[in-house]
Amino acid sequence: HPTDHAIVVGINGYQPGIPPLQGCINDAQLFRDWLVDSGGGGLDPANVHLITGPIPATGRPDRAQIEDIILGYYSHLTTTGERRGRRLYLFFAGHGVMPQSPFDDDTGVVMGNALRLSLRALLGRTTAKRVRRAALFDEVVLFIDCCRQLTTHVMANCELPDIGDVAMAK
Repeated sequence: HPTDHAIVVGINGYQPGIPPLQGCINDAQLFRDWLVDSGGGGLDPANVHLITGPIPATGRPDRAQIEDIILGYYSHLTTTGERRGRRLYLFFAGHGVMPQSPFDDDTGVVMGNALRLSLRALLGRTTAKRVRRAALFDEVVLFIDCCRQLTTHVMANCELPDIGDVAMAK
């Protein structure tokens, strides 16, 4: 579908003290290939953001880098009054954490700029819910390819606005 979009993240490399992973970038690239294949998702390649964190670690991606792409979708909605598209795919592969309250029903993917004693993570379910509640897309499809380890040293968050239907508020 020409109005479908995707943000695909694969992180192999982390800061010292966090063990690297082997297959996350490969998984992200394979998912991206499926998305743009006419026999798969059929997305326009220009609508797919592939973000990877290689070894050695670069500190990227970080949560702001991913959220800035989504904030561009918010900007489109507030400028035009129209949804950005039919469907948004979110795919995150990397180390995962299960933060404690208030997000204990969520899974966060650990970002490339995380430190061992301060795990920075992007919350998958919360991000998807906020995009959906803002009516940026008709559907949001979330894939999280990571473990879900309970930790107390996590800074898991979602900096996206937690608003109702932006189109209705306009």
